[in-house]
Amino acid sequence: MRCALPGRFGERGLCGACHRNPPPFDRVVAPWAYQFPVSALISRFKYQIQRPDGKPLARLFAERLRDAGRTPPQALIPVPMAPSRERRRGFNQAEEIAIWMSRQLNIPVHRQSLTRANHTQTQSGLSRRERLANLKGAYRVRGPVPSHVALVDDVMTTGATVRAASRILREHGAATIEVWVLAQTPSVSSG
Repeated sequence: MRCALPGRFGERGLCGACHRNPPPFDRVVAPWAYQFPVSALISRFKYQIQRPDGKPLARLFAERLRDAGRTPPQALIPVPMAPSRERRRGFNQAEEIAIWMSRQLNIPVHRQSLTRANHTQTQSGLSRRERLANLKGAYRVRGPVPSHVALVDDVMTTGATVRAASRILREHGAATIEVWVLAQTPSVSSG
């Protein structure tokens, strides 16, 4: 119920990792596993700058959320990129996803609420432990944070990025933090 991983659930629908080391977020919503064909679409969108490949995934995700009938968050907060990395790529994929979903769900995007505090090495290729260390102090909050937010990103791999971002949002007043990602790698661990 918290990390959205398939498998065995114990008390209150939580996995063992969430019991032992509860993540700073309340819930992950990930409609797809990061496998073909979704992985190919996300990769083209993100690395080959094929924005049209990301838009239908965001639209379908928004439809699924709307159909679920849950209380919507007060704001969508995209996971920020290091400014130099964003300049090289030309866009932040998490921000693009948040904007597309905002239009579908009528939830405002708070682009500047969470910023990248320092330049870190890219997360791909790092172990879970290295990712956690790499992100220590990586984010800063600017301005007030609504009490119920959805942190938006493209893929959740080890959970290190959303843990670091959620932790700082929680420290600045977010009482309920949902993590909305297009896809989750099957081996992700919230522990």
